[in-house]
Amino acid sequence: MSSRLFISHASEDKATFVRPLAHALKKRGVNVWYDEFSLKPGDSLRRSIDKGLMECEIGIVVLSQSFFQKEWPQRELDALITAEAAGLKRIVPIWHNIDSKGVASFSLMLADKIALQSKHGPEAVAEQLISLLPKQSSFSGEQLALLIESFFSHETYVLECLRTGCQHRFLQVQAFITSYENLIDEHICHLDDGELDGQINEIIEQLAPTKEILLRTFGIPSDVEIVDGEAIPEERLSAWMSSFEEWVSGTQDTDEARSFVIDLDNYLDVDVLYVLFGLPNYSVSQKQRGLLEAAIHEIGTWVKQEDSHMIENLCEALRNSASEDGHEKL
Repeated sequence: MSSRLFISHASEDKATFVRPLAHALKKRGVNVWYDEFSLKPGDSLRRSIDKGLMECEIGIVVLSQSFFQKEWPQRELDALITAEAAGLKRIVPIWHNIDSKGVASFSLMLADKIALQSKHGPEAVAEQLISLLPKQSSFSGEQLALLIESFFSHETYVLECLRTGCQHRFLQVQAFITSYENLIDEHICHLDDGELDGQINEIIEQLAPTKEILLRTFGIPSDVEIVDGEAIPEERLSAWMSSFEEWVSGTQDTDEARSFVIDLDNYLDVDVLYVLFGLPNYSVSQKQRGLLEAAIHEIGTWVKQEDSHMIENLCEALRNSASEDGHEKL
């Protein structure tokens, strides 16, 4: 069975936090790659770690002074960062006896990520991590293939519905991000830089219930994760609406489709599948996600393509994807 979580850590942090966290997750039925669970006498350490890194859905990185002084944990981190950049993994940092300044002194990128705090205890952190795991997918490969095929309809009502759906979900996300940004600004405007470094994570934790209310206010399902970031400037709204219309109609050329995908990745990050297809984040397997991302380009350019074999092959691969790479239950 593939590990859903991979724990990267320094051995010095085992007794104080990592071991209790791993047991708290295991007690809750989560399959975890953790060396004391996953390594047996005679196992190749490198091959076992490689396997755990490849198969995990989320890489947990327990950041501490000891972590940044060890070569092996940082190699694991490098592998996870590469996989996250490719859209294959997700990194969740946990700060253990270290603050934002301490993390920033080693990695500005990691310091900018919203982190969990070990000071809340392994049981509480385990519950937070479980809430981040994708739920059992309710989408079969057949359902996903039919979804993609709907974009190749010649029916006006179908295409209009798909277009307005994309535009509506885009506006939902932008409205939420704008409101959430304003909420955070209200809570940090009186803090200087030194105070902000020490309190930002606590403020975000305090605002979590309000964040859930905002999601409901704008009609965003609870299992859609909105990546923290900035809203699209209002002066670009019209251009985005036009891009969605061109994409759904399949009238983009290759360069336009490439730019559209790059813009989606830069501005929407993992919200792309929700905005375009109405699929909650992390609700599909890694294989299915890769096929859906490949379909984005094909949908945008299909009117100008003479060969339809690529999309036919993608849909066939989607139909076969459930048995090959489905999600496992907790």
